[in-house]
Amino acid sequence: MTPSLILLGGLLTLDHAAAGQFMVSRPLATGALTGWLLGDPSAGVAVGATLELYSLAALPVGASRLPDATAGTIAAVVCASASTGAVGYALGIAFGLAWGRLGQTTVGWTRALNTRFAPEPPAILAKGGRGARTLQRIHLVCVGVEFVRGCALTFLGAWLGVEIALRAGPSWPLSDSATLLFLLMGGCVSLGILSASIADTRRRQGLLALGFLAGCTAATL
Repeated sequence: MTPSLILLGGLLTLDHAAAGQFMVSRPLATGALTGWLLGDPSAGVAVGATLELYSLAALPVGASRLPDATAGTIAAVVCASASTGAVGYALGIAFGLAWGRLGQTTVGWTRALNTRFAPEPPAILAKGGRGARTLQRIHLVCVGVEFVRGCALTFLGAWLGVEIALRAGPSWPLSDSATLLFLLMGGCVSLGILSASIADTRRRQGLLALGFLAGCTAATL
């Protein structure tokens, strides 16, 4: 694990919501950048693309709570790079999904902490011009808290990812073909959930038939 990877995790976490939102924190971009830093770009793109497919079913609307895909993807790529073949790929995906859920919980913690920094509106208005500068300082503090959260999640996720790959990889019970088939089935389920949200009944039937055909074709390869 390198300091540049931890720094990347912190910066991409900021892009997720706190600043920028240039979409580089999406799993596909995050996976590619992480793989490049680790010297394993193919694993980074493969893991990132798979997690991107899985995340399509989670739409950011209303009061929905989304997993922290940034921290999850970095942890997943590190885990996959520490092992070999489809085993590392599957372990990375599984661990990345779980770590993203944990990251979602920490988002709630940091936002609750940020509310403690925010003063009451009457206090800000009473300061006049100084109130704007106070809000700027509070905003920078909250951004810093989010950056630290991203760095901490990246460090812990990368460390646990390597440990999981080293300990669970040798005892993986499935063959490479069966492992990849299960991952493909998970992606098809995600696309099915997405299609149910955006397509009408006829289109859903067509997408279901197309997905079933694609799954059968992949299973025979």
